[in-house]
Amino acid sequence: MIDAPRTAATPARDGIVFGGIATLLFIAILLPILLADRHTNDDLLRALSGNYGWTENGRHLTNALMRVLQFGASRVIDLAPLPQLLAVLALAWAGTLVARRFAVTPAWLGVLVALPLGAQPFFLENLAFRFDAPFMALAVALALLPVVSPERLRSWRGALVLLASLALYQPAITVFVIFALLEAAVAPMSTSGLGTRLRLLATRALQGRWPHWSTSSRSHARSRAGSPSVAR
Repeated sequence: MIDAPRTAATPARDGIVFGGIATLLFIAILLPILLADRHTNDDLLRALSGNYGWTENGRHLTNALMRVLQFGASRVIDLAPLPQLLAVLALAWAGTLVARRFAVTPAWLGVLVALPLGAQPFFLENLAFRFDAPFMALAVALALLPVVSPERLRSWRGALVLLASLALYQPAITVFVIFALLEAAVAPMSTSGLGTRLRLLATRALQGRWPHWSTSSRSHARSRAGSPSVAR
């Protein structure tokens, strides 16, 4: 069952076991994509041009992390399936955090709750991207952190984490919205009245609004300057 949110962490051993099972299941789901060994149009363009090019879409952190993954190479190189396997690890980590935060028991149910983070048609398409997959998955994990992390990340620090998520892949902000609503919905009725739930939602709204405003402002500034844009 899914209990009310709690901050006390489950034992580290349980987290490792859960993360391991989730990783294996995500790999099994990803396996057909890996065996097909097909490039998306975006992958082909990036592999041929060797251009990093994520900064044009406001994904500055993606650009920086890819340079680290490429050991500072001037041209981007196809490292598949390594990026997609890194995406699996990020999704398994995110699933473990969700299961801990909402005290999902038993373990098999926790794994089932975590699977839709990556094992659903919309995000499976993201995992097919050889270059973008790990950063999209990491963006999802970071978008979850303000809700599923310890208290110290549920204030202005959480807003900074959301800003990092947006600098990786902007659509991941929808994950934060969904889990913020879930957090308010499952709060204990005995200790959380309507006013408390509304204040919780207001806090989450403020956390999400500042990073969104910051990235939107930069995007509008680039548009007015006539900066070029790429597909992803």
